[in-house]
Amino acid sequence: MFIKSVETDTYRLPLPRPVEAAAAGLLTGFDMVAVRVTAENGETGTGYTAVMQNQGPAIQAIISNVFIPILQGKDYSLIENHWMKMWKVHHYSGRGGPVSFAIAAVDVALWDLKGLILGDPLWRLLGGFSNKVKAYAGNIDLNFPLDKLLEGASESLALGHKSIKMRMGKPSIAEDISRATAMRNHLPDHIELMADVNEAWRVDQASKAMKALSPLGLVWIEEPLTPDDFAGYRHLRSLGEVPIAAGENLHTLPEFTQLIGQGCVDFPEPDFTTCGGITPFMKIARLAEAHNLPIIS
Repeated sequence: MFIKSVETDTYRLPLPRPVEAAAAGLLTGFDMVAVRVTAENGETGTGYTAVMQNQGPAIQAIISNVFIPILQGKDYSLIENHWMKMWKVHHYSGRGGPVSFAIAAVDVALWDLKGLILGDPLWRLLGGFSNKVKAYAGNIDLNFPLDKLLEGASESLALGHKSIKMRMGKPSIAEDISRATAMRNHLPDHIELMADVNEAWRVDQASKAMKALSPLGLVWIEEPLTPDDFAGYRHLRSLGEVPIAAGENLHTLPEFTQLIGQGCVDFPEPDFTTCGGITPFMKIARLAEAHNLPIIS
């Protein structure tokens, strides 16, 4: 069955209240680039990728100007082949970054279309055996004062969440430690707590912070360093203070080969919108499995 048409649009998604993360600063909204791939039988698969505000049109332009001509009239089911062609055409100017975001939207739409045509949900197409997955409540709350931070955690508990993630990256590590300690004391003992630093620390700062955080029993500390400081991550993991999660800002399979293969991480975190879609996400998942590591979306 062949692809009849490919359409793409960018949507602006304003946030009801500004939120802050150490790496990105104050966020007031996001852009979502949507792709709709329609087969000759009329079925339409939908995919998307999310980026920071005002970045969507650039992603959409890559899809419209380069990818649509590659896909038009081709067999929808050859997803791996389509992915490789989109990757290869940007070999010189891409290999990650905006190109990975653009490929992701198309790749997800193709997988969605395949599921619709075959009548199977994505989790089953990918070999899954359960339609349930453990989830945590993760708010971007770095700009919240302590009382509002704890209030947000209480709201998540009221909704039934049993795992909470908070943000770090304040101007002083002492303040980060104080806020994390207050959160741990606020939560019941059986509630899991994770913390996302959003790349705010140097290796020396992270070493000190993780030693101070060790008694809190965090499930993980997420992205304490810049995403591709593999040597730094390997050093922090060797200290054994707090398990490390990282990878959501990596854009290619070779980057994950470095992260996982060099022993830098306990919880690999590929984001399908960042790493190029479901097709490479599953390869990263198999790579994690080969190293006896759990995959975290």
